[in-house]
Amino acid sequence: MDAVFVEMKDVEELRGSINAKVSLANRLKRPMALSESFAYSDENLSRFENAKDSPVSTENLEVNNEIFLYSLNTVMRFLFHIVLISVFESLFFFIYVSTLEDSGIEKTVGGFINSAVDSCTNFTQSEALVATDILSLFINSTQTIQQGQIAFEHRKVFNSNLFVRAWIYVGCFGTVFVLISACVLYKKIKIQWKTMLVENIGMVLMLAAYEYMFFSTIIFPYQPISAAEISENAIEDLQQSCGLFTN
Repeated sequence: MDAVFVEMKDVEELRGSINAKVSLANRLKRPMALSESFAYSDENLSRFENAKDSPVSTENLEVNNEIFLYSLNTVMRFLFHIVLISVFESLFFFIYVSTLEDSGIEKTVGGFINSAVDSCTNFTQSEALVATDILSLFINSTQTIQQGQIAFEHRKVFNSNLFVRAWIYVGCFGTVFVLISACVLYKKIKIQWKTMLVENIGMVLMLAAYEYMFFSTIIFPYQPISAAEISENAIEDLQQSCGLFTN
């Protein structure tokens, strides 16, 4: 045994554990009963020296390549999905949702105002003058109209900036996707383009259909505070704060 095996500490060129080297070379015949403290026979040592110059197995490289391709395809699918969702959300909100919100507010306020307007449609000129004199004590009509026009212009500019900001987000995500796609095409990396396009476009179309159905059947029919409730709150505030309509 001593002639065949020597202790590792006596072999300067192989100091330390050689298990990793044995696994890498995958060519040495290690006696199963021997511990790490022993080196190998001259035959094995010679075969190990020869194995160091052999080509490295490509098995690990193939596994790493598969992991890289899978990760890249996943990133591309997610990024493309975000691009499509950002386009859909921007169009859906500014074309449909914003109009729906404005219509809902106008409907609620209009219902409150119309009841007051209907009661004064038959006023005579003298009655209209008396009502104007009374209301002028609390409301400056000229100033109110000017403030409304200024508020409209401010809201228009503010919402236009929001519209531009939304498309900046779309542009940023789209640019990143285009740059990565160009890199992938230049490097000729295999990407499942057809699968990515079909599954994401299908998903966004289904989402669009659901969003439209939800807003049309749930959000739009939803009844906010009514004109009668607004009138009640106004009367109660006047009673508590000004002592009006107490009789």
